[in-house]
Amino acid sequence: FVFTSLAFGQVNIEKFRKPMDGKSFSGFVNVEGVNRTGNVDVTEVELESNIRFSYKNYYSFVILHGDQGWESGEQYSDEALAHFRQIFNTRSRLQPELFVQADYNKKRLLDSRMLAGAGVRFRLAQKPKYAFWYGLAAMYELEKLNLDTENSHADETSVGRLSSYLTTMISLNENSQLNWTIY
Repeated sequence: FVFTSLAFGQVNIEKFRKPMDGKSFSGFVNVEGVNRTGNVDVTEVELESNIRFSYKNYYSFVILHGDQGWESGEQYSDEALAHFRQIFNTRSRLQPELFVQADYNKKRLLDSRMLAGAGVRFRLAQKPKYAFWYGLAAMYELEKLNLDTENSHADETSVGRLSSYLTTMISLNENSQLNWTIY
């Protein structure tokens, strides 16, 4: 197995994966707005959402994130992300997955990124107090950057990528877990 990847621009989707605990539908949508005036005027609107659905042999989730922010009329944040993942439950240690994602981040000069891929997640170990998984995915990515004309990097790229990760969950007590992912 390969344990290396180029993680620049990679979004840690594993942190959004949550157990369904027998539920067929769960999640949250959080919208926040801030408007402060004074020495510095700040306006910010943020969206966070993670919706999960489970039915017989599959589990799906949708992640939405957006952030728009202005300070004294100048935009300091302009980004959004949408991710959909379909996971097929099997009776084995393997979980095949399909996913699509679209995002942009104007402050990082990313006008748009779209990707689609498929992978498999291997359950290495699972006990009531801990679990370890290894994932491997192949994806195709289209990216458009907003670069100066003198920049030598291409402003549009399309590339196939491999991504791999090792993730773990350790239950510390009823109310606390330690989770980490290495890409």
